[in-house]
Amino acid sequence: MSAFTAYSLPVRVNLAASYSRPAGVGIPDAIDLDVSSFTITPQIEGSTATTTAVSGNNTDYSGSVNLAPGTYTIALAGTTKAGSAISTSADLTITSGTVSLTANDLAQNGAAVSLPVSFPTVDASPRRRSTAARPPAR
Repeated sequence: MSAFTAYSLPVRVNLAASYSRPAGVGIPDAIDLDVSSFTITPQIEGSTATTTAVSGNNTDYSGSVNLAPGTYTIALAGTTKAGSAISTSADLTITSGTVSLTANDLAQNGAAVSLPVSFPTVDASPRRRSTAARPPAR
């Protein structure tokens, strides 16, 4: 399972699936983009799944979706151009984080008073990559 904390919502999640084959074994069978898709299912009973298109080439495929905090099952399902079924899935948890701001000293300029605020440095967009599918070689 992959998990990360988001500091701005919704979160743009880039989905990736790639495959490789042993050297010298067969010819890669590309995924048929017309009948393949990513399905994102919230792990909350009664929730509705979201489907997004798959794009890509012979070995690397992708899609993207905006998600709110929660736990999801992300699945790639479809067929290769030769008609072989492919499928894989992984779980993803997104939590909502808060940022603790630092109040600096008050600054007065005549009748105006300002409160400078500092934001911490946070890596709010970790990148996760999962090798997801390996269509059969022909």
